Amino acid sequence: MTQRTTIATHNITIGIKYDTETLSWLESQLEHIAELMERVCSVQPTEINNDNPIRQIVRDELRQFVARESGRGGLFSK
Repeated sequence: MTQRTTIATHNITIGIKYDTETLSWLESQLEHIAELMERVCSVQPTEINNDNPIRQIVRDELRQFVARESGRGGLFSK
């Protein structure tokens, strides 16, 4: 006994409506993002030889902030 299998084939056409203006805008946005990513990834890191002046500025600013906010009505007042 031999079984025979028949396979039916059909062609189906599907129409898709899309907004070309939106797709073009998205494409340009993706290209822009890719350019920005390329710029970011190609930047070489810089090193600061002597960061003491920057540290001193930050210390002074923090000291002033704490002194100001510790006073009456400041963030650190009760």
